[in-house]
Order: sequence, then C-alpha cells, then structure tokens
Amino acid sequence: MKGYAIEQQVKYGIPASVTLAQAIIESSYGNADYTKATQNYFGIHAPKPWIDRGDPVKYYNDHGEHAPFTVHKDAEASFEYHSRFLIENSNRYGKAFAITESDPQRRAQAWVDAICQGGYAGSTTYNSSLMREINNNNLTQYDRLAEIVAQRRGLACGHALGQGYAPTSSVRDDGMRVADNVGYRMPIDGKVEVTSLFGHRHSPTAGASSNHKGIDIRAKFVDVYSMEDGGKVIAVNPYTKYQDDVRNAAGQIVHRKGDTIAGGKSVTVEYSRQDGSRYTVSFCHLDQINVSKDQVVNTDTVIAKSGNTGVGTAPHLHLTVRHQPVGGSLDHIDPLKYLAEISVRGNMSNTVLIADSQKDLLADLKGGVNVSVPTEADRLLAQRDGQHQHQQQDLAQAQVQQQGQANEDKLSALAHMSDPTQMLTYLMGQGGGMGMSQGGGLIESLISALFMAAFSMASHLGGQGEDMAQNTDMSSERTPEEERQGVIRRQRESVDPARAVALARMNFDAEYPEATQQQGMRLA
Repeated sequence: MKGYAIEQQVKYGIPASVTLAQAIIESSYGNADYTKATQNYFGIHAPKPWIDRGDPVKYYNDHGEHAPFTVHKDAEASFEYHSRFLIENSNRYGKAFAITESDPQRRAQAWVDAICQGGYAGSTTYNSSLMREINNNNLTQYDRLAEIVAQRRGLACGHALGQGYAPTSSVRDDGMRVADNVGYRMPIDGKVEVTSLFGHRHSPTAGASSNHKGIDIRAKFVDVYSMEDGGKVIAVNPYTKYQDDVRNAAGQIVHRKGDTIAGGKSVTVEYSRQDGSRYTVSFCHLDQINVSKDQVVNTDTVIAKSGNTGVGTAPHLHLTVRHQPVGGSLDHIDPLKYLAEISVRGNMSNTVLIADSQKDLLADLKGGVNVSVPTEADRLLAQRDGQHQHQQQDLAQAQVQQQGQANEDKLSALAHMSDPTQMLTYLMGQGGGMGMSQGGGLIESLISALFMAAFSMASHLGGQGEDMAQNTDMSSERTPEEERQGVIRRQRESVDPARAVALARMNFDAEYPEATQQQGMRLA
C-alpha cells in the first residue's frame, strides 16, 4: 500500500504518511470485514441517495446505524477515491491543502489536525491515533520517498491539483456503487430493465413511432453515464420544441416550428474503433443535459439525467445506436448488440432484463461479439497500465537512491571518527538492525567488511607495537603495568581511521561486486 500512498502524494500533495495512517486505522491493516468485502480502506460511505435507497450490502458504522460503503475494484482505486474525496470536500478539508510546512513530521501533524477539524471521524482520539501510527511505523519516510519520485519525474508534489479530477463510478452486480473507472459501463447505475425493444411495436402513445429504432430503459430521473472511455459528444439538443421548420431533401416541411420533438432533449456520443469503424449512441427524453458538443467523456462522466421530455408516457431513457463499419454506411442497429459488446469488453457480469422478467437479453448475444479491434477505451486503459508500471519503476529507483544516500551518510560518519573505540561503538549500535549476520543485506555486509578491516589493521599494528615493546631498553625503571599502558597508547595513536575505511571499501568491492552494481553505490 505504500506505493499507492506515495503516488497520491505525488499527484495531490497529500502526505503519504497521513494516507497510510488513515488506511491502517480505518481498515485495521486491511483486515476489517467491510474492507475485505468492498476494497474500501478509508471508511468512506456511499453518497446519501444510496443510503436512503436501501441497497442490499450494508455494514454498521461507528454510530451503530446501517450505511453502505463505496465499493472499489482494488486497493489502488480506494486510495485514489480517498484523495479525491478530500479534494472535493474543500469546505471541510481545504485547510489541509493550504499547508506549506516542509518538515515531514510537522507537516504530517498539521495535516492530521486539519483532517480531524474537518470532521473525518467522530472519535475524539482520532488525531492521537493517527500520529501514533505515523510515529510508531516511521511513516514519514514515505513522504521523503514521494518527494524523490516527484523530483525524478520533474514534477512538484501536488501537480494534479486543480485539474478537474472527480470520483469515478461504476456499479457492482448487487447494485452497489463501484468507485473506479473500468473503461466500460452500462448507461445507468443498478438494474437495467428494458420496457420496449428494438423494431416493430404498437405505438404506446400518439406521436410515438411504431418502428422503434432503439430501446427504452426504465430510468426515473437518474444519472446517465457515458458507456466507454474516450467518447466524443457530437450532438446536443437541449430543446423539446423545434426552433425552426425542418424540411426534407425535396424541400417539404416535415416538422413545423413549435412542434414537439419526439425524442425530447438528447445527447449523441461517438465511440470510435482503431480500424476506423464507429458507434454513435443517442440518449433521449432527458430531463437535463450536463455536457457540451465536442466534449470528451469517460465512464465517470454524468452525461445527463433521464426524464420525460418529448413524446412519451413516463420518465425513461431511450437509446438509439448507429454503427458504421469500415467502408460502410452509418445505420441503425439493435442497441442490445452494442450493450453486449461493451459488456464483453468490460468483462461485466451485469444482466439486461426485459421488464418484469428474469430473462437476460444479452446472454445469447455475447457469444457472437468480436472484440479483436481495439477501442479508444482500450488505448486509454493500456496507457494507464503503462503509467502504473512507470510509477512502480520510479518508486523502486527512488528507494535505491534513498538507501544509497543513507549508506553514504553512514560511511561519512565513520570516516570522521578518529577513535577506533568510538568507531566500533557506532558499528555495534546501529538500531539493532545493523548486525553482521550472514544473511544480512547490503549495509550489514558493508559494516561487517569495515569492522573486519579495522580489526585486522588494529591487530597488525598491535603486533608492531609488541615488537617495539620488546626492543625497549630493558633497564627502564617502568613497572610492567606502565609498560602495558604505553603499548596500548601507541597502538591507538598509530591507527588511521581514514585508511581503515578505505581498506574496508576496497574489501567490500572485491567481495560483493554484484551487490555494488545492483545498488548503484560508489564505494571506491
């Protein structure tokens, strides 16, 4: 999880230490029941309408009342959603993003204070609990790693702030909101029920066509989403009445100014394929429109809200789909064929039912779907995966850089020690984790080599001292104890610490060349 938290600091400036501490507390180190069921690591509840509606999966919150939590496809999506949640609730957490403190420890404390003041949790001990996790686990080390990662990319931490990011959403089989972008999705949340199929039908009301060129979906004033990433809005009709006379190719008036537009307010989105083919999907009978012509839309984009404008008997969503193959013309197709394609591409298990029936209208269509031609959504998802791999490489390199700097700092400290006793005391006191075990890491091997070199040199010089002691005038009146103290003093004065460090470095390079190359350390 540390990689996810570091990435959030690089993008949005939220200290990785604070994000990790919240994840630890809110998810009980990932072991909370609701976390296992929802991949929600931060205890964020689903939006209020979902709580009121009575969704099937619910968990008790801290106040003992039922509340569904946002559902995510994985931990990474949960970390992203948490960051955007803080950003969007600027009235509560805006003070945190204004913090300019550079010291990691003081900055973490300031962020914790701001989050608690914003009311993230009801517990009065939440502040102290977060700081305890940060201090006990030395989480601010990841704040420094994030700064290294950002520097390697030529970015400042928080570079993505103010770029219009918003939480994405899809839907799980049981109707719960899934807060992440999966590339493809159904046009509405929850169950998709078709009330009128494509083709010939009995007109439900005067003015409605008996040759139905789309399908009607039960949708009473609900959000309508783009069904693929990378779609482009090619037409927007915000009117329910014709603004001017409409004529056919022969110049005859087919719709007079002021006549009701059958489809009411509508939006048409184009979804391209990399072989040059395309689909255009029209969303009709809308109550309100949230997009504009030429806008690029993704699966987290709320295009509109369904309604009852135009000719109809009740609020619903009408979908019309046209397909243009390579070298062909743009013609109407059964929208169920398109829904089957995006269902297969998105690996979705959603069912599309005929109203008041359990028959899945997509079951027989999925088998004939050809997804060999990449979509714009496929390209964007591949790009995201490539960015993720690049992020992981940056993190690994930053960790090597941080470790290398720590090692150099230790060598520098040793080089400035003039007393061998002080040097050995330093070597033996490196936090309990610097032992010279056979299975130790790079720095353990380095310290071991340095210790052995210093010890060997001291022994060698000690031998010389003994020879010198033997050649001393035997007629001296010094006592044996005075003689012994003189030898020890001469040994200490003869040891050159800088030479010992240099010898250790050469020994280490000779004995561990592969470790030196892997860590990118300059030991010679």
